[in-house]
Amino acid sequence: MDFFGEQERAQRQTRWLIVLFGIAVLVVVFLIYLVIASLIYIFRHPLFSEAWWNPMNFIIGIFFFFAEALFRPIHTWKLIWDPQILPWTAAGTLLPIIAGCLYKLRVLSAGGPAVAELLGGRCVDPATTDADERRLCNVVSEMAIASAMPQPEIYVLDRERGINSFAAGHTREDVAIGVTLGCLKLLTRDELQGVVAHEFSHVLNGDTRFNMRLMALCHGLFWPTIVGRILLRGMSDAPEMGDSIFDDAVPQISQPLVPLLLFPNKI
Repeated sequence: MDFFGEQERAQRQTRWLIVLFGIAVLVVVFLIYLVIASLIYIFRHPLFSEAWWNPMNFIIGIFFFFAEALFRPIHTWKLIWDPQILPWTAAGTLLPIIAGCLYKLRVLSAGGPAVAELLGGRCVDPATTDADERRLCNVVSEMAIASAMPQPEIYVLDRERGINSFAAGHTREDVAIGVTLGCLKLLTRDELQGVVAHEFSHVLNGDTRFNMRLMALCHGLFWPTIVGRILLRGMSDAPEMGDSIFDDAVPQISQPLVPLLLFPNKI
């Protein structure tokens, strides 16, 4: 394997990730502008004179407007283009994204341990008497000495049965190394050493620092999804497969917007 060639390829992919993130932000701004500008145009040019008083007529107007946009996109774009709306839309979109990024940066300011705890990791006591955890601590200590790095904090993801691992941190001083329970229980010492060495390589090459920044950027971009989960489910975690906010087992206190969905005509 050409190590330096692979490293160069990874660096190119990193640059592409940054470019793609910028494009994603621009696409979000553009789509939000389309929605807002279209609604403003429909409000100003109702299809029926009583559209203001009849919600159904307004919905029909929206349907016809977007049908025309589908077949005559350039003409529709000329109708909704308003240079005064664009800067307000961009500011209203970018400010929450920036706020979400700054919030996540603050949460992650503690370094790798913050990421490990967000993943549900359990910090391993250096004086542990568990044989598997003791072996993991010894392997991590050996790799730290070999790479001339400070001893990182060690975490185990007890709920993960598969074989996986991670490294997170801004600098070499705040790094956390984590392994899944499956990795801890199923791998031999040599295999575990290879996994830990791989994670140390990410630290030494600065990958963890970039990943921490990327986490903050992605959090800012996906904040509407997180806010939607909080409003509908009372929590920011993604639902499990098959879960529904209408399940009887879900506490009513965690369904703040369900009444809006059940009784839309009474609100």
